[in-house]
Amino acid sequence: MSLAVQAAEIDTGYALVEASLGLEHLAASFVSDASQFFDACQKWNIWPRLESLALTSNVLKSQQQSVYINDLLETVALVAMKMPRLKSMELWNGRAGFAGVFQYQILESDGTAMITWRGTWDLPLEPRVLKAWQAVASERVGCELQVVTEILDANIFITSHGDAIRYLRLLNTVVHPVSLWQIQEETAY
Repeated sequence: MSLAVQAAEIDTGYALVEASLGLEHLAASFVSDASQFFDACQKWNIWPRLESLALTSNVLKSQQQSVYINDLLETVALVAMKMPRLKSMELWNGRAGFAGVFQYQILESDGTAMITWRGTWDLPLEPRVLKAWQAVASERVGCELQVVTEILDANIFITSHGDAIRYLRLLNTVVHPVSLWQIQEETAY
């Protein structure tokens, strides 16, 4: 990645953070890496209105060493502590051959908090990550964190980010349904 591209991603990350301060919902796919967004978040103290957040991250790849993914997920938990109204957050990525999503959600039905890893590969969540997300759950709903891991069926063939969106069962709308259909049609051949 060139320095110019990296600088543009950092600038976009800062712009997304600034915009998110007044929003209730933010979904941005492939605009800026989530790691840039969360690095930029260190500068701010609180997101008083943000309820849902969905971002993509190139760190979430099956070829990536799990320690780097766990580093990101721990950082995200620390930032989530600054988002008192956050009900759902997901980091996802998908390309030809792989797809993965990390989700945090507060279940409205019983007021519990849950994190989920769903993907085409197994991601061992390190104890430090579980501890950080347990702190978020304790702060928000005062309960034990539920942890779910789902490995997608090996017979599922991911050909694009459109397939990833479909199979990952994202909580937030990250693309208009017509655009998703178009992505899947264009990559079907």
